[in-house]
Amino acid sequence: MNLIKPIGLIRQKFICKGRVQGVGFRPAIARLAGEDGFGGYVQNTSAGVIICLEGEESGVRLFKESLRDRLPPLIIVEEIDFIHEEHLFEGESIRPFSIEDSLHDAQINMSLPADLAICKPCSQEIFDPSNRRYLYPFTTCTHCGPRYTLVEELPYDRERTLMSEFPLCQDCLREYNEFSDRRYHAESLACPQCGPRLEYVQGEDSIFAEKALLECRNDLRNNKIVAIKGLGGYQIALNPFTLDLIRKLREKKNRPAKAFALMAANLSVAKKYVEVSEQEESVLLSPQAPILILKRRSDLDQAQNEMLDLICPDSSYVGLMLPTTPLHMLLFARDFEKSGFPELLLMTSANAGGEPICIHDNEAEERLSFVCDSLLKHNRKIRVATDDSVLRVNQEQSIMYRRARGYAPDAIKSVRKSDSCILAMGADLKNTIAFMKNEKVYLSQHIGDLELAETQDSLHSTLNSFKDYMKVDPRVVVVDRHPGYYSHHLGKRIAKEYSAEILEVQHHHAHGMACLTENKLEKGLALVFDGTGYGTEGELWGAECLFIEGNHFERLGSFQPVPLPGADAAVKDIRRQLVGRMAGMTDFELNDVWRKKLNISEDELATWLWQSRQSINAPLSSGAGRLFDAVASLLGLGPDKVSYEGQAAIRLEETAMRSTYLSHDILPYDICDSESMRLIDWSPMFLSIFENRPNFDQNRIAAQFHHTLASAALKMALFAREKSGVNQIALSGGVFQNILFSSLIMELLTNNSFEVFCHKDLPANDGSISYGQAVVAAISL
Repeated sequence: MNLIKPIGLIRQKFICKGRVQGVGFRPAIARLAGEDGFGGYVQNTSAGVIICLEGEESGVRLFKESLRDRLPPLIIVEEIDFIHEEHLFEGESIRPFSIEDSLHDAQINMSLPADLAICKPCSQEIFDPSNRRYLYPFTTCTHCGPRYTLVEELPYDRERTLMSEFPLCQDCLREYNEFSDRRYHAESLACPQCGPRLEYVQGEDSIFAEKALLECRNDLRNNKIVAIKGLGGYQIALNPFTLDLIRKLREKKNRPAKAFALMAANLSVAKKYVEVSEQEESVLLSPQAPILILKRRSDLDQAQNEMLDLICPDSSYVGLMLPTTPLHMLLFARDFEKSGFPELLLMTSANAGGEPICIHDNEAEERLSFVCDSLLKHNRKIRVATDDSVLRVNQEQSIMYRRARGYAPDAIKSVRKSDSCILAMGADLKNTIAFMKNEKVYLSQHIGDLELAETQDSLHSTLNSFKDYMKVDPRVVVVDRHPGYYSHHLGKRIAKEYSAEILEVQHHHAHGMACLTENKLEKGLALVFDGTGYGTEGELWGAECLFIEGNHFERLGSFQPVPLPGADAAVKDIRRQLVGRMAGMTDFELNDVWRKKLNISEDELATWLWQSRQSINAPLSSGAGRLFDAVASLLGLGPDKVSYEGQAAIRLEETAMRSTYLSHDILPYDICDSESMRLIDWSPMFLSIFENRPNFDQNRIAAQFHHTLASAALKMALFAREKSGVNQIALSGGVFQNILFSSLIMELLTNNSFEVFCHKDLPANDGSISYGQAVVAAISL
């Protein structure tokens, strides 16, 4: 009998999982396989990307082992799983390596592609007169451009994106099919012949293409306010050197004090206004290109300081970004200095106060006409609203404030795996949602505060998009325990619709678990300091020291609760919070000197004291954020009625950072221990400031308060360690966005031999809640 013998060649198939779609992974594999002389194919699936290699056995194994080191930096291969291997026999030949059509299946186990800032080669092309994409504002390649905001369905291929409306011309088709071209299988590929085009709308008139861009630049130079359609929605742009324009925008948007962001023409321009460290520079220039919160330079002239005072009235820090898209780069152009175009643009989300960012053209025309003189739009649709991400760097570590463009919806791995699909609804402030499947949590972009109908609509749109991507119905829906949250009620409706299990997770438990599991821990202590969270018995928590072990937690420390006269009204009018604290001080009465200094009328004082003492519309709160509000009110740092969340705390931190105070003299507070819990009573601190410091130094007391708060937090952590025997501690909650307080408590904890863990890829604020909810649910199943 004649047998056909193997010839020393193999065919091996394996699957790569991670950030492997929308980042040029298949073209990179095709190029590497071609260089190494392998046959086979690469293929998108809903579970990841399959690679089939045909060639010498030793070469195939080396290719697989060295793969991660040979890939472009945007690609993250988290897993390489073996599928099948066989020997080739006599008569079989190696076929040329190819990119196969995507395979549809029901399993999802991959990162969705995030939008990325324009890369250097594309930025060079749009300013090259000899290039066919000269001045083209939709220039992209496999390394940059829109992804998440274009995808309609996975796997990520052009026919399943909004770019399917733009058939490729012959030149683009050649690039798309050419192995050696960096646009090989670039799904957002376009050019002036076949891609989207600009339209500039001024009243009833429209101008198209390059003329639209020129007219827009002319209007910005001449102090018009323009709405510009970006990657994830419309932005409002104006010349910030014309101060009346900023004042007009604040009035029209009903945004009296909350900071706006600036876009600088380039890094050199940015460094004229803000301090930029080496680490901050790398973040600004990264493919994610977020808004970065940077320290204002101390040597600015009067005009520059006046402009920045209007941009960010409450802080010496400025939110700044660089051009992220070809359109942004072309607005400034390379000759902006010669043309008189401003080197900075105020660039903010295009919406009215509190509403989500506009993504539809007709919506923008209706909602933005109240403030914008014209619109620069285009005919490339946007699938889901995605705002700019916001980061800050502290001690060379990046801190996420808002996770959106460039980062969402990249998956974040969990310490626990779930075979069932979990939908986590997040909280009502800074809402995000999360889908969890297997060990990955797919976290949405920042959606916003759900008190407005428009933001609720944005939540529904994001939910629908995620369900389309996942191709599987949720089997468990997780909600915050707060019965008044919109996300709570919506989650219950969704659970009923899909016959899914419903699970309620306490707010601070979710916070702590998010930070612990992000750091690969399932057990530990957690300091969770924020404004408000619904407690286990309906109380308002917000300064919690918890012991967390999976789906179980113990409350081991907090602040003594105090009344909020007027309930939600006290969150806006911070004077009420101060009076609520005074109501329990039996040995102190607010005299007329202090009352007038705090701008409280006799009737207001009497009403708020009565509410607090009679427990009438004055719920008890232990929130750390509320403590910041009350101290800011006492120090006259107001305003009496804050116009955005955290305003008083930002002013208090800013004031503290002007002080030269060191930590040798902290303010008094009481420690109240029971067998199971330590409470911090802040009454002595307020009495001390009231009685002993009628002509106090604002800066010094603000700094003392931060040191005192860190001291009290340490005392809570020491008690919790003694009770639990656990030394690892996580820090979460919006208060930890305060850089001064965070630095102080981290130093104290480290000096007392704690292992301290902070958020890395998640924001410390409520944007991390959905992630924590999903992980608690996975552990509970």
